[in-house]
Amino acid sequence: MIAETRWCLGLPSASLTPVNSSTKFVDRYRRIPNSLAFVTAAIASFVLAVVSGFLGGIAATYLYDRANSKGDDFAVGLGGLFAVGTFTFVIVFTWLQKTHHPVSSSTSLFAFYACLILPVAATVLFAEDMDDYYLFFVLGDWLAILLLGLLSVFVCRRWWQQAN
Repeated sequence: MIAETRWCLGLPSASLTPVNSSTKFVDRYRRIPNSLAFVTAAIASFVLAVVSGFLGGIAATYLYDRANSKGDDFAVGLGGLFAVGTFTFVIVFTWLQKTHHPVSSSTSLFAFYACLILPVAATVLFAEDMDDYYLFFVLGDWLAILLLGLLSVFVCRRWWQQAN
């Protein structure tokens, strides 16, 4: 008599149970080196941040004045791009890093600081063309960037760092 039913003489058979492909993907992602995981997380986060940022910029422009170009739509759209992009980048980067290996509480802060490079560069680049009228929009943009960025850091710390 056969003690175990899995040992039989014959060809291996296919399992009819569902396979969770996301678990296989996560297992492969965890096996890559830390440096490659960092670069992969940064690139994937940047791509998702740009896509969601463009959608956020369009939404901000539409919410501001129904996209009737008064000349300040660029400033409002750029602020929406950076604010929503910052939120998305911090969340996705921290999540991908947490999926690969345990992270510290400074991971989300690092991602937030990295997101501030582009808005600072844009502000410095357009500083010559800024007058009193556009200064109000630039300050509003920075307020939105900082609020959404700090909200994302808070969310990351509450969801992922305390789950260790």
